Amino acid sequence: MKKTLVFGVSLKSNRYSNIAVNRLQDHNIKTEAFGLKAGKIGEYK
Repeated sequence: MKKTLVFGVSLKSNRYSNIAVNRLQDHNIKTEAFGLKAGKIGEYK
């Protein structure tokens, strides 16, 4: 299965990019997330 790449991810839980990554994780879609700050969203660093 291919990975989905999300650019501009925010660590703030109310941001759309953060919500999108969480929804992708909920549907067991492999995801790579990149943002300005290092951190953790759900299972991803």
